[in-house]
Amino acid sequence: MTQTAKVEKVVKGYEGWTVEKRAALIKQHGSKSEAIRQLEKAGVTRGDISVLMGVRYQHVRNVCITPVKTAGKGHAEPARVGTEADLTAGMGEMKAAKK
Repeated sequence: MTQTAKVEKVVKGYEGWTVEKRAALIKQHGSKSEAIRQLEKAGVTRGDISVLMGVRYQHVRNVCITPVKTAGKGHAEPARVGTEADLTAGMGEMKAAKK
């Protein structure tokens, strides 16, 4: 089955779906990712969302499983990287426990 045939098959199940409707949905929700989240919330399968939105299934899956960053909290704190002293202190404790 060609890609065009797959798209036509999926779109038949969603009466009136057009490229213009996709653009309007993206504009309404502010981003393609938010439009994807809303379609999933409405019960549309990820496979159908990928066809309707014109993106790969993997992109849809990533959007759906990744938590939304909330406004005002900023970026997440970077992971703390231990210093050499932290690492050697831990090694001494491991050696002492091993004896």
